Amino acid sequence: MWILLFVLLPSVYSLEMASQQCFSNGQFIITLESVDSNITYTDQIKIVIDGKEIGGDWDINFMKKDPPDRTRQYATFTSDDGVIFSEKEVIDITYPLELGQIKTVETVEKVLECPPFIFSCALLNMEIDECYTEGDTFKAFFYARGFEQSQDGKLDLNNNLVFNLFTREVYEDIYGKVTSRGSKPRGAIIEKVEGDKYLLTYKFPNENLVDRFRVGFANLDKCLRPEYEKYGLIVNDVNECGVRSHYEDIKTPVIEKQEEVSNSETEEIPESGVGENNNEENSLIPVIVLGLTIIGIILLFKFRKKILKPKK
Repeated sequence: MWILLFVLLPSVYSLEMASQQCFSNGQFIITLESVDSNITYTDQIKIVIDGKEIGGDWDINFMKKDPPDRTRQYATFTSDDGVIFSEKEVIDITYPLELGQIKTVETVEKVLECPPFIFSCALLNMEIDECYTEGDTFKAFFYARGFEQSQDGKLDLNNNLVFNLFTREVYEDIYGKVTSRGSKPRGAIIEKVEGDKYLLTYKFPNENLVDRFRVGFANLDKCLRPEYEKYGLIVNDVNECGVRSHYEDIKTPVIEKQEEVSNSETEEIPESGVGENNNEENSLIPVIVLGLTIIGIILLFKFRKKILKPKK
């Protein structure tokens, strides 16, 4: 009986890859086929690529080969965006097998054939690191993650970023508007610092301060479609800005002051030492008193013994 179960086990709940599709946004679609009449629940199927379990959605909740009704024989899985970046990726599909009291896990291993990866909205994320006015110059550091996903999918600094400044005094923005609540200032410079970090720099012609700064992705309407809501995309960020002095980054004066304090403390050490000696002398007084008390008791005892001794 057990031998028979082991022989039959591979054919129970068996699944096969029926078709595959892959896209330049790092998304793929696979269809699995059930080759027997047993039920396979799709929420128990795990899809792994390069050691990472892939998220996505199934079109049905269970599979079963049940001719002539073939509505359950095939199940289609649509992965999340931005999960596959190579033109060839090994995909491991694992699912439970069960026959009687025997339970095991089977794997279908296939190679996905994909076009070159270009761009995925799911990888976008905007975050302001810091912003401040230093003298007459405003600086804003921000992370535009997903801005350069590939050579063909690289976004443009001028067309795919939008800025807003809220200033104390008016300034001229790129549209020629003189305002205290406008777009990117005319003449502002945007440059890449490192990785996904960028810097906007603008020198005000007159004294001014920026209270608040906003930056966001622009001209990416396709990323705002309902299917991207599940990714929780952060496509813009707003931050309060401060004021920074030129001297905040200069460490030398601080070091000199610390040395001066250290020297003054060194000069006062003798006085501090005297105080410590006085404290030591004061701490000896209780010991001396205790010693004198003990001696007095001993003398008193001897004197009393002598008085009470009977005369011969």
